[in-house]
Amino acid sequence: MPFSWAWFVFWGSVSFAAGVILAVFVVIPLFVSFGIIALSIAFFGVFWRRKKAVAPAILLLMASLGFLRAHQEREGIPVGMQQEARVEFEAAVLREAYAENGYDRVVVDPTGPAGKIPGKVLVFTDMFSNLRRGDRVFVKGELEIPPSFDDFDYRMFLFKDGVLWTMFRPEIEVAEPGRSFFEELRRAFRSTIEKSIPAPESFVASAMFLGDRFLPEDMKTDLNATGTRHIIAISGMHVALFASMIGFLFLAMGLGRRHAYAGTILFVFLYILLTGFQASAVRSAIMGGAFFAGGMTGRRNDSLRMLAVSAAAMLLFKPFLARYDAGFQLSFLAVLGIAVFLPFLKRVFEKVFRNNGIREILGMTLASQVFTFPVLALSFGSFSVISVLPNLLIVPLLPVLFVFGSALIAAGTAVSFLSGFLALPAYALLSFMLWAIGVFARVPFASVAVPQALVLLVVPLSIAAGIACWRRNEREQFPHKAV
Repeated sequence: MPFSWAWFVFWGSVSFAAGVILAVFVVIPLFVSFGIIALSIAFFGVFWRRKKAVAPAILLLMASLGFLRAHQEREGIPVGMQQEARVEFEAAVLREAYAENGYDRVVVDPTGPAGKIPGKVLVFTDMFSNLRRGDRVFVKGELEIPPSFDDFDYRMFLFKDGVLWTMFRPEIEVAEPGRSFFEELRRAFRSTIEKSIPAPESFVASAMFLGDRFLPEDMKTDLNATGTRHIIAISGMHVALFASMIGFLFLAMGLGRRHAYAGTILFVFLYILLTGFQASAVRSAIMGGAFFAGGMTGRRNDSLRMLAVSAAAMLLFKPFLARYDAGFQLSFLAVLGIAVFLPFLKRVFEKVFRNNGIREILGMTLASQVFTFPVLALSFGSFSVISVLPNLLIVPLLPVLFVFGSALIAAGTAVSFLSGFLALPAYALLSFMLWAIGVFARVPFASVAVPQALVLLVVPLSIAAGIACWRRNEREQFPHKAV
């Protein structure tokens, strides 16, 4: 077993993340964590010259640190104020309000001596509240503990992002409007989209380019039935697909491999900047960017290493993402599936498809679903069996849509009369996408219910297949080295 900094970075990150994941699902007593730490240190002190003997001790130590981090986060759940309380406080709006289920939802952070409220507050207020990120507001109303349901712990779902309280329709007074250049820019871009592209295509454009969340319920149903939600929502799979195609364009332009990957990562950063650095978008960019940053060296194992480090870093700051954030789970598992299975699938498809673009899209679509299947099946109770077909039809259009969409929101905002001309190709592509999704969603048995027993059977098979593919990739690229 090789023992190097590369080995420690990869397996140390994996062990820490595994420790966090285990501890957020199972409460591990402190004495167990400290006992393992003491045993690991003692073992290291005795056998520190024998690298093969020291390696397990280091991995156990990192896993124990993961246990402790999850325990520390769990201890941060407040135990006071268990009853509803009438409060008044000053707060800062952390994110622009967005509409859902007949309310505007906005997260505020209590500040100043008037508040003395630990944690953030999720406020449900009347629609069209027009609250902006950075606004200073006075809030007066009933402060409540988020409820927990039999099949969903809503309180812990909010707690993972530091939200400890909810308020329904409180009195809100804007004391000082926020002054954020990027928020004003996003509002201008959104206005350009809404004026240039009619609904429902404008909803899709705003979701893809700005990270907006509003989509009609029937559209969400069709997206889930066809396995194309990732095309519109900002996810790790979305960022990975986007980065792959941008990188392919750079390579086609004659740029070297390193320059192409560096340019791709820059475009991903600019894309996330455009979405307003939403937490879900940032996590997705880290996951997708980590995979493609590893590609700058031309070695797939570097992609796995950076993916492991990025996951461990996110769990260090927010351990409960591993249990209560399906977006984090899907982003990580999709990119992991691409890193592990894509090389194998591309070799398989070489015998069937001559076009490298088709092999890439088909391989990424299938590879990303190997590990995400259990999460999708458990979260939604169904799985799309025809997702490959609409993805093959729609995904190749995304780079073209990105070019015209970017031109629309940039040039169209700066010079308004250009928006009408630039909107035509973007509108045509969006209309075709929605038409294709609607057609495939009407196919009988496009989405089928998945029994929980089948999911439990698929999980170990997926893990075994992943290990086999990973080891094969490793042998082919590095016959004499391990990760």
